[in-house]
Amino acid sequence: MSVIKKFGYQNYTGNYYPRKYRIWQLCWFNLRERIWNQKSVIIPLVILLFLAFIILIPITFIVPTLVNSPFLGSNPIQEELIDIFNDFFTLIIYVILTNPLIFILFGFIGGRIISEDIEYKSLEQYFTRMRRTDYLIGKFLSIFISYFFTLFLISFVFYYFMSSAFAFSIFDEKIFSTFIKVTIFIFIISLTLSLFMLALSGATDKKNYAALMFIIILLILGDIFEVFAILLDNNFFYIFNPQDVMAAILFDIVPLKSDFSGLGGFISGVPSGRLAVNSFFEAMGAVTLLSFSSMLFVYYKIKRIWS
Repeated sequence: MSVIKKFGYQNYTGNYYPRKYRIWQLCWFNLRERIWNQKSVIIPLVILLFLAFIILIPITFIVPTLVNSPFLGSNPIQEELIDIFNDFFTLIIYVILTNPLIFILFGFIGGRIISEDIEYKSLEQYFTRMRRTDYLIGKFLSIFISYFFTLFLISFVFYYFMSSAFAFSIFDEKIFSTFIKVTIFIFIISLTLSLFMLALSGATDKKNYAALMFIIILLILGDIFEVFAILLDNNFFYIFNPQDVMAAILFDIVPLKSDFSGLGGFISGVPSGRLAVNSFFEAMGAVTLLSFSSMLFVYYKIKRIWS
């Protein structure tokens, strides 16, 4: 006997609100009540923005003085410096967007999105008035908007400070182009992580377990597979390291013109020969597989409750 019938719930036979309305109302409720009202979400986000300001304040005052220095003499040198700082913008964005605090923050954001409904038996109440596909879409959108908004806000802060630090129109064009490409990267990563978080949240009725699994998989298992890759001398295992996969996608969308190979041991994923996920298509294949499997898992998990 299904959980629905066991508790005496019946299928709703009346008129439904328009589908877009149902999805948006569920999405907005989760954004307002379950995500943005949490101190565990607001505090890490404020810390991340504070770190961004700490990094960018000296850049805002020092870099323009350096690039505009009359001792440089020639425009080619200035253009080369502009390319370096443009690449520097990309690297800093990569470091910020792949640091452990981001993954911990995302774990707390999405951990309770479905697991709390399972724990408190509220899924049955949702499904008497809306279809499970609408429910999943609304839940997914609430996580996706939160993830995308967080990453976009951080990158926008960097873009604003970097663009205002220079008086060169050529730099404004380059940094704006980089910002647009970084936004595409943020969209891809937010989409993938949202689906993965949705699947983990639907796999358990304990919200803290879902958040913990998300953090462990992204932070610890990636390093374990990296150790296997080194010990077994098999680059295939790097595909399971989220930082390397994210680097392969970002640095293919936004290629670096400067040589940062010396940072390979300092910044995970910097193109230096150390990065094994050299193919953009390999990385996107891993992302697509994770997204598709996450969608299937959470759909059939919810279907079992309803059937």
